[in-house]
Amino acid sequence: MKLGQTTSAALAVLFAVSAAAGSASSSLSGPAPSDLRYAFPVGDVLTYQVVFDTQNSPLEHPEVTYVVREVWLIKIAVVDRTSSDAGLAIQTNRVKLRIVGRAALARVLGEKAAANCLDLYERAEPISVRYLRVDDLGRILNRSYTLREAASFVAGSMKSLFQLPSQPVGESWRVSSGQPLDIAYEGLKQDEGAPRHVFSARHRAGWAIMAVDRDKGVPGRFEYAADYGGANERRREHSVSRLTGFQRDAWRSWYADPAVDRALVLGAIARTGLACRASIIKRFLDGRDEQEQNLAAAYCALRGIPPGLDMRRYLHVRNPVVRFNAAKALFRFGGDARYMVAKIRDHDPYVSRRATGFMTTATDMLLPDQKFLFWVLQSWLYEGAELPDALLEDPESLRDLLHFLKPANDFVGGCYKFTLPGESADSRHPYYVALPADYDPAETYPLLIYLGMGDGRGDYAFQAVYNGLREAKALSRFILLVPQADGKWWDEDVEPVLNRVLTAVQKTLSVDTDQIFLSGSSNGGMGTIYFGTRLPDHFAGLAVNMGYPVVDRRFLEGPQNLDVLRNLKSARVFLSHGREDDWVTPEGDREVAEILRRENGQVVQREMPNRKHDIEIHEVIDEILKTFESARRDPYPRRIDFTMADTAYARCFWIEAVGAKAGDSFQAEISGNTVDIRTDTSGYLRLYLAEEMVDLEQDVLVRVNGREAFRGPVRPTVEDLVFTLAETMDARALYSARLEIYPRP
Repeated sequence: MKLGQTTSAALAVLFAVSAAAGSASSSLSGPAPSDLRYAFPVGDVLTYQVVFDTQNSPLEHPEVTYVVREVWLIKIAVVDRTSSDAGLAIQTNRVKLRIVGRAALARVLGEKAAANCLDLYERAEPISVRYLRVDDLGRILNRSYTLREAASFVAGSMKSLFQLPSQPVGESWRVSSGQPLDIAYEGLKQDEGAPRHVFSARHRAGWAIMAVDRDKGVPGRFEYAADYGGANERRREHSVSRLTGFQRDAWRSWYADPAVDRALVLGAIARTGLACRASIIKRFLDGRDEQEQNLAAAYCALRGIPPGLDMRRYLHVRNPVVRFNAAKALFRFGGDARYMVAKIRDHDPYVSRRATGFMTTATDMLLPDQKFLFWVLQSWLYEGAELPDALLEDPESLRDLLHFLKPANDFVGGCYKFTLPGESADSRHPYYVALPADYDPAETYPLLIYLGMGDGRGDYAFQAVYNGLREAKALSRFILLVPQADGKWWDEDVEPVLNRVLTAVQKTLSVDTDQIFLSGSSNGGMGTIYFGTRLPDHFAGLAVNMGYPVVDRRFLEGPQNLDVLRNLKSARVFLSHGREDDWVTPEGDREVAEILRRENGQVVQREMPNRKHDIEIHEVIDEILKTFESARRDPYPRRIDFTMADTAYARCFWIEAVGAKAGDSFQAEISGNTVDIRTDTSGYLRLYLAEEMVDLEQDVLVRVNGREAFRGPVRPTVEDLVFTLAETMDARALYSARLEIYPRP
């Protein structure tokens, strides 16, 4: 769960528990609750109305106030359960948005700054769905996240009131930890005309109440109020969530209700035993709403084509996500590969690339006798299991399997919030992920990383870039990853975070490591340059918005070695800046562009006239996507030009400088079976070689600074292949031979 949000946030919380509360009337009956547990009868539908009010004033202009009211209708359907947890399909529908005080805000701050303040509310997704797994205490098990939480700094912490105590409680039960709430059980009371068990809580910014309906066994009311400072504003929030509908065994009416039908399709994708009718899938596919189209196409490709639905009708529609998934469904459930093969030649590069990737790397293409060995290899790389000697003794079979490698996972499309392994849920560095509606663990997906501005707060940045991608109709093209800095991205205690997050994501989700893209704004734009120069072998493209070339964390103390910027020339780079920016001046972008053009890099620079430090990511998202379109990393480049910014980043593609110092560089080129290297390093070099680079059946010649340093055979071994794979977890860059070279003085 997460700290902070508004109306929706309160909603989402409510979802978890209100639905979680299911129909636990027996568990919650009696004069005082004892051993409280939520129950989740499959088929129940809960309806909540949430009214969220906030009154905000800029800290620098307290005389100006704007007021926002949002009203949401939340529908929660219990779609499956086990002995200890349940699956909830949740649909959030905004029915009202009212903003008062916009004109006064614009007069004081200016139109652009005022629009930025209101973006959180005005650009919020009006209808969203999520699939939530909760246990019988109301704890979220699958890390599902509500995007709207970014609109408040306190609603997320208020949500902890929904989690039931694990021990029996009585009239005097209370928790006074203060982290984040002091909670007390107030007893069984009449609340809004119904007998309800009431829990109250104190928060450093306000208070909260949850009243659990004794007879229905679900929260009947959740309310909180808070007064706090955040996002350069003074905020006064009040949110009330009320149970307005409760249907037992509502199976027959499920798909007839447009306020929950999208969520039910997502629930059917998540739960294999829940079938969707052909009528609802056809209605979604034939409609004009892209979210509905993508959900329906995903259902057909992941769970099967409903009887009576002719999927061939959708092979040539305008929506590329539907076109691809129609071919995939016909291949996977109809046994006909012709349509998928035809999509390799589709006029849309997205469809073509995805069809090609599916036919070459999806686990569907594994032969029956390969599947057990694949599982063994997968368990070894991503879960730390032992690698059997028998697999090492069959290098040909091993190499065949490596192309299909991706971690085992069962996520479905939607938003998630993770914390790094070993860190508590209230860690300073959570990271946020959005998966495409048709996310399939059997495939791999491009990864778009976005680093936030300001103090690098992840939830704000996540909402901003998510909405930008949604409006550009590009959400299904990437896995979106937004980590949280809680500081500058190059700070000593922050820098390791991105590296650990990237490793964690590659161990958890199905990422195409040849299509990883790094982007960011302001602080995040500087972080993009910082990490891009240190890890140039990771990224196919970079997008920097309002950034500056930070290549040394001590850049304010003295000159930087800008030779490091040459490391970026193997990626496509997009730079955007306001010409009148006096906070982070555009000269830095100009210097980056000049160096990359001089080095034959692929760079596009855009300066916006009459703009300052106020360019939102959605304003440049189309150009970012154009830069990343069809960009792929070459995992075996024949030329490398690398200046080491930091000894912690000593490897670039197939060369590693061991014992080198910051500022050391090497330029390397492969021609035939000859490797020429020029370097000023005082250490030695480790070369990683692959059949894609040189002919390993012939002698290899290595020259360093014009002198012969090695000539002879370099034999590939399974041990070297496994060693390099375990180091990088990158199945797209496989090196089967290692060679250590000691430069002569």
